[in-house]
Amino acid sequence: TFKQVDPLAPVVVLVPHDALALHLRQLVLNTGHGMLGVSFFTWSTFAREVADWSFLQEGWQPLPLFAARRILRQLLAEERSENYFTPLVRQPGFARGLLTTLTEHKQAEVRPQEVQHFLEHARLTGVYRQKIASLRALYDGYEIFLHAHALYDEEDLLTRAAQLLPARREPTTFLLYG
Repeated sequence: TFKQVDPLAPVVVLVPHDALALHLRQLVLNTGHGMLGVSFFTWSTFAREVADWSFLQEGWQPLPLFAARRILRQLLAEERSENYFTPLVRQPGFARGLLTTLTEHKQAEVRPQEVQHFLEHARLTGVYRQKIASLRALYDGYEIFLHAHALYDEEDLLTRAAQLLPARREPTTFLLYG
């Protein structure tokens, strides 16, 4: 519809993964409308296009692939008896699951301080309190590690891109798939 109004107008379609972007490119090509001015990006690729430079200007580097799981394993090894999750560190998939939990917290903009605030006010007891306190300690340690080493992860990149987008002045139509 946007291309019928102005065939040269730029349109960016943001999709969750590469396979969908490829599929949608094929659909657009098969309609006969062509691809002129239509770009498909995953959210993270688009965020890199928008925000990578701002981190690099500040001297920050992207977190290397698979480094997040190693950081969490190291944090658990350092905390030994204090952290509820320490005995699980060698379990297959545990670090990946823990990283997923931290990623979901970051995406929801729930920071370690807010988890601590929850702990202080929720009147939790026993194992449940220990689990939440251990999660908060790991989350806090992970964030401290990233900042101490001037590293940013994909969630930091997405947050920065969302902060920078309002300042951009371009006549591009952005569409979110889904």
